[in-house]
Amino acid sequence: MRLDLFKILSLSSVCSILIPAIPALYYFKKHEKPMQVLAIFICVSSCFDLYSLITAKLGIHNLVALHIYTVIEYSFIAYFFSTLNVLSNVRIAILLSIFIFSISSLYHSFFIANILQFNSVTRTVECLLIFILGLYYSYKLFEHENYVSLVKYPYFWVLAAVFIYFGGNILNFAMYKFILTTAALKSSTDYWNLHSVFNITANIFYFIAFLWSPRQPK
Repeated sequence: MRLDLFKILSLSSVCSILIPAIPALYYFKKHEKPMQVLAIFICVSSCFDLYSLITAKLGIHNLVALHIYTVIEYSFIAYFFSTLNVLSNVRIAILLSIFIFSISSLYHSFFIANILQFNSVTRTVECLLIFILGLYYSYKLFEHENYVSLVKYPYFWVLAAVFIYFGGNILNFAMYKFILTTAALKSSTDYWNLHSVFNITANIFYFIAFLWSPRQPK
């Protein structure tokens, strides 16, 4: 039963990216630039998820792609935040962080860590950095004097997705090696089940964001 739940959640997690992809593409021209950046990322992420699903079914090792995807994911999400209403020096810092993270992450993957294993260190750092960006934009959002209906505000839902997935997985990824080497199989499957729940929930929030995005006044 536990194994069946693991398989169901894993497949649902991979397929859940299609939920936000539909409104992301359908309303693409109606989205503001930040949401267009996020829409492109959703499409790229869909390709990687499809690749991981196919290679897993064929029994082909696919963790090398995850190392590359980590760099792509951070680059898109960080660039998304840089296109929001932030100070110019903050925008420059975010763009600089993309360059530094990309170089250091790839160096760590190819020369320090094992490229054929899960990149828990770079995934943890990525989640932490994106979580900090989310906190910064949340502060900027709530210090705004004008009233904003959060339920109808797409960036609120994007932030919710960021906090759920990247915030929720900081400790999850950091504890990966400990769980893998010391915990029982039961705990290992629970670990990935939790990750799947975070991912599915985040994609639902992205879906809501893309539904509200074209309804925003220009």
